[in-house]
Amino acid sequence: MAKQLAVLCTTFFTLMLCAGQTLARPDIDAGKREFRMSCQSCHSLKRGEVIQGPSLAGVFGRRAGSLADFNYSETMQNSKIIWTADSLDTYLASPLTMMGSGIDMVAHGVRDKDARADLIEFLKHSL
Repeated sequence: MAKQLAVLCTTFFTLMLCAGQTLARPDIDAGKREFRMSCQSCHSLKRGEVIQGPSLAGVFGRRAGSLADFNYSETMQNSKIIWTADSLDTYLASPLTMMGSGIDMVAHGVRDKDARADLIEFLKHSL
């Protein structure tokens, strides 16, 4: 009986842990809202479309400052950053902290880590 109770408790806690992890996953719809609030006024998701900033279409795996159709700052061009979830998270948290004052982007970043995770997940799926 004690062994069955232990198995039941272990199963219950495992399911609760998995449910919590599922709830903690980034939310693409919330990321889309964050993109509209924080990015869309300057960035497009259409390839080749420049607003004030470069297109973010296909940003994952791309080297920072590498699109031919946008005039990047020297700092961004020389950064050698490859945009991954981690590098985007660091950059979006505080562009000036990551890049210094040599960039032209005026945004202050997305301070909330969950909002950044949602935004990054949205960008992953916005090819």
